[in-house]
Amino acid sequence: VLSIYAKSTGKNSPHSWVTDSSNISAVSYIAAQLFKPFAARQFSSTMRHATGLKVSTFKLIKPSSFLAALLANPTPLGQNIAISLQDYEYYKALKGKRESIESTIKEIEGRSPKVVEDAQDTD
Repeated sequence: VLSIYAKSTGKNSPHSWVTDSSNISAVSYIAAQLFKPFAARQFSSTMRHATGLKVSTFKLIKPSSFLAALLANPTPLGQNIAISLQDYEYYKALKGKRESIESTIKEIEGRSPKVVEDAQDTD
């Protein structure tokens, strides 16, 4: 995670950088560097479409797509990283549930806000 953006208070207020957030739903976007797995516990910062250029990829992630944080700081290996054994086991468990996670995120993002109506009749 490189930075966090949240909507300021007030109607039509802009999204702005914040130092932290105790509530993931208060976050608008999370700017992060993307890594892809290429060997056990090692991840590359160069995506397939940018391999020839050796360029890292960055993305703004919606809070509903932000699933977990690493338990330990990764070890830098040039443009790549190595994660701890515990984090790798967690990654493998999440990867095994990818379809379920993706369908749940899609469902969450597709929901419209619920309107709370007054329970009493005014007629």
